Amino acid sequence: MPLSISPQLLDTSIRTSKNTFLRGVYSVVTRYNALPANTDKATRAQHLQVLTRLVGEYLTSKSPQPLHKGKGKSANRWDGFVSLLEQVGPEAQKYGLRLMTGPNDFREIGRQGPSYWLEFLDPLHRAGHFHTAFWTQWIENESVKRDRISYWKWLGHLPTDKSVAYLNAQDSERYRCVFSADNKLLDYMSGRPFHTQYLSTHFSGDGWAIFVCSPTGDLYAGSHTVNEFHHSSFLGGRPVMAAGELVVCFGEVVVITAKSGHYKPSASDMFNLVTRFPQFPSSALIVTDLHTWRCYRVGQFRRFGMKAPTVSKQEMYDKLPATAKNDKLDHVLKQMRD
Repeated sequence: MPLSISPQLLDTSIRTSKNTFLRGVYSVVTRYNALPANTDKATRAQHLQVLTRLVGEYLTSKSPQPLHKGKGKSANRWDGFVSLLEQVGPEAQKYGLRLMTGPNDFREIGRQGPSYWLEFLDPLHRAGHFHTAFWTQWIENESVKRDRISYWKWLGHLPTDKSVAYLNAQDSERYRCVFSADNKLLDYMSGRPFHTQYLSTHFSGDGWAIFVCSPTGDLYAGSHTVNEFHHSSFLGGRPVMAAGELVVCFGEVVVITAKSGHYKPSASDMFNLVTRFPQFPSSALIVTDLHTWRCYRVGQFRRFGMKAPTVSKQEMYDKLPATAKNDKLDHVLKQMRD
């Protein structure tokens, strides 16, 4: 079904509104709904990204809460945008796309966790969790409601020594990986076998890397540094096909996981990944659920999906090279067992 604009927004004469955000939303929704059925993923991803950005820019421009009792125009518009955002996620998933995560209703940021859309919208790209407490204060501030102060104006340039890198297309090439003719994962720039021994992630520790796969099927991987380099860094916050962590030993992919807080990939996303890349070795292991540490052999998962036989956490651990076994991973696995 096409994306639909709710009555709360249509009632504001969105098509002729002086508000550029509202007119922009109407225009993007109209263009998206007119896309031919055979439109490629990258084009759909671009439209959905522009749409969510416009909605996010509107929602950060004014508080939804009326100064006095009763529901005002701003609150009605917020309700309309929530309805629209609730459609965008399933629409993206239908085409094998994953957008960054966060509550569809920005009024729930904090109560339902951080919003990585705030990280994306922030001109300084301060981390999503950095914004949570400030956002809650802004949304409840009486002077904000009275004087119609945007979140960004209210926030100002609060000092922070950390900003998340959001790479452009040229800079992201430094992290691009490609498969060789003999199915080895290579560093695109150097042509050497990709190796995660000297990389690390906050979740799994030394010997691991984070990765994303773009809608066009390009792979990017590197170290994860909290508040500085996240999954969102590789593509500048744009949609992905899949994301997670991996271990690679001199070009041989050993383990892939679905660990990404920014994109929260599903088992379906990981299935699409290994189907898109038959070069992932059948003997490699893939973890599709970090809560249960559900693990499969890639070849069987590629063939049977979630019906494939699972592999124990111990077998997964035993398969890892010594360089990817560390105290942090031991702690994570112990938590899963307990």
